[in-house]
Amino acid sequence: MGMPLVEVNVSPLENTAKGVIVVDGSASLLGIIREPIKIVVEEGKAVEITGGDQAATLIIILQPPPDPKVYAIAEIAVGLNPKGKIIGVLTEDESAWRTGHIALGDNINLGGFNQAPLHIDMIIRRPTIILDNKFVVVKDGIPQVEFKKG
Repeated sequence: MGMPLVEVNVSPLENTAKGVIVVDGSASLLGIIREPIKIVVEEGKAVEITGGDQAATLIIILQPPPDPKVYAIAEIAVGLNPKGKIIGVLTEDESAWRTGHIALGDNINLGGFNQAPLHIDMIIRRPTIILDNKFVVVKDGIPQVEFKKG
């Protein structure tokens, strides 16, 4: 679970996420991303990972899979901290305003149903997030819906 008031996150409905994710901020176990990592997602799972040496390291971390559930999209989130910056420290990176992040692996603590032996957060600098192929929630890092304090 994210720290209070620095991110909003959700566990996607299992086996439904699809699209292309380009990680260009930072990632668990990898630090600041030097060359973007491209992740193709089908039916809620990463099916292809490409990029430079950090993408190769991510593939090694995931293979041989101790559990195929490590490839599941576990979390989708956006950062809410206007003073946050991507500095290579995950709690700061994932909180930075106008960033988003996804995670592979476990999401039990986030209210999901995917129990896996790891959870890898990956930060995107200016994400576009579209729900159900029609609702643009975030475009180029800018929220497209109004968030109200409640």
